[in-house]
Amino acid sequence: MMKPMPMLVLVAIVSLMLPVIPAPSAETIQDEATGLSVTPPHGYVVQRETPPLVIHAGARFSLRKPLDPPSIGCTVEAQFLPSIDETSAALGRALSTRSKGTTSWRDKALLQIMREVAVQSSRPYSRDGIEGLEVEGWPRQDGDAAASRIDRTTRMRVVVLKLGNGYTSVTCRTAAADFASRRAEFDAVVRGVKLSR
Repeated sequence: MMKPMPMLVLVAIVSLMLPVIPAPSAETIQDEATGLSVTPPHGYVVQRETPPLVIHAGARFSLRKPLDPPSIGCTVEAQFLPSIDETSAALGRALSTRSKGTTSWRDKALLQIMREVAVQSSRPYSRDGIEGLEVEGWPRQDGDAAASRIDRTTRMRVVVLKLGNGYTSVTCRTAAADFASRRAEFDAVVRGVKLSR
């Protein structure tokens, strides 16, 4: 007479025979007016937000894990200039030629970021032929670079992508102790930002 199999062994055999069900893919959200789309990394939820009041077209998304507090996670913000005709393009090229040798766009972006971030490091960034700037540091508490206190309990990573008709910035923040372990997630957030036009 055959001995019955222990229940634990039977459960293990049945579970190995079941098909593996893939995790659902992240849902991409696109802003139709600007063509900007965001695909969140695994475990993140993306939601559209109202962009700050701007003269030109803009889009804003927040990405965070469901259990993250509102102060943790990422924001993707884009500002786009209206398309220009050939006459305006020629004028733009002429002005660009005249301004050669002046401050680079990365330096200007870094100065803007330094108002809100005590910068620890900055370096050029590039992805799919798009120029960028990557900055890491700590948030300033009151936005005044000269007199503000620095919140060293939180770390930030800002990546600015320079597009032909504007800029997209991806700002991610987390507790300083978790920053190194979440860096790969923050990279995935940046890679999930696309412009379809």
